[in-house]
Amino acid sequence: MEPDERESLQDEDFIRHRLYGGGGSAMGRYASLVLARPGFLALFRYELLTTLLGPIPGALGIVLRKTFYPWLFPSIGGGVVFGTGVILRHPERIRIGNGVMIDDGALIDGRGAGDEGLVLGDRVIVNRGAALQAKVGAITIGADTNVGAGVKIISQGPIRIAEQVSIAGGSTIAGGRYVVDRTGEPEDEKKRFTGGEIRIERKVRIGMNALIQDGVTIGEAAIVAPASVVMTDVAAHTVVSGFPARVWRERKIRGEGDAAAGGPFESGGSSGEAAPEPGGTHSGGSDPGDSLDPAAEPVAAQVRTWLEETKFVEFEGEDALSDTDSLFDHDILDSLGLVAMVAWLEQTFDVEIADDDLVPENMDSVARIVQFVRARSSAPRS
Repeated sequence: MEPDERESLQDEDFIRHRLYGGGGSAMGRYASLVLARPGFLALFRYELLTTLLGPIPGALGIVLRKTFYPWLFPSIGGGVVFGTGVILRHPERIRIGNGVMIDDGALIDGRGAGDEGLVLGDRVIVNRGAALQAKVGAITIGADTNVGAGVKIISQGPIRIAEQVSIAGGSTIAGGRYVVDRTGEPEDEKKRFTGGEIRIERKVRIGMNALIQDGVTIGEAAIVAPASVVMTDVAAHTVVSGFPARVWRERKIRGEGDAAAGGPFESGGSSGEAAPEPGGTHSGGSDPGDSLDPAAEPVAAQVRTWLEETKFVEFEGEDALSDTDSLFDHDILDSLGLVAMVAWLEQTFDVEIADDDLVPENMDSVARIVQFVRARSSAPRS
């Protein structure tokens, strides 16, 4: 990121400056930590409700918090559930929709959300131990979005998450970076900046322990694989993985052919015709008449056995998977499963598989895997 694209973050933007910048008593600093507009009556009400009602377990605690916690917020819908030990900071800047569920030990902190606030849309679920912390900039989470256990969403620049997004446990969505040029001046070495807004569009799925950095937009219905680090924009309907995340494949639109979906099986020409599947079939097909070369059957049998034992795939019966069905479209392989399978292929068939080999043309179906292994096994070693 070029220096002129950076938006500097000033010390006064952060809670430390507000707590220690102007002196004051320890009680005053605590009041500023927990409330946007601290005052004796406001602090008394906050302490009374959170101290007395926050730790109460079970249905009784849920009912009491559902009844009395709305006094803390400027706007809150009906049927909101607060678990045990939920931590609230600056609730005057937090707006909550209908049917929201906040599980035990979650942190909802609107301290730096400004007038726009920290907004939880209807039926948002914030799972146990998640932290939503508006340090600098608003956080908006759309309706029917699920925030997994232990997720951290920390704004240093606005964060806007649309509807029906799934964020798996342990993931982090956060902005803010340090200038690393050393000048010898301590105040310069500590300069911080943000790359801008984080935007996550509708129906995005983010895998466990992924990291989304500032200045990134993730397009509609994209998938971020587990443990990926997203540093640049992700196009809609794509699957990305890795560190840094790169496009693995495009998702096909249900009911449309691969060419219409713009998927990874398009040919290189301008006709839009789909590239052929090994053996003359298409990856999306499941014609039971399709079959592998008999000479390839021993390799195919081992691949099927591995998938049956590790991924519980069924290759017999009414809902059986065919050798040409996509392992990704059927949610059989994700990025972690792919890593495990590659390690097994290398050990079992004594082949070397490079990062550049990890493309759908090689790994998207049993037939493709078998064709790749046989070709690689017969290729001379460098």
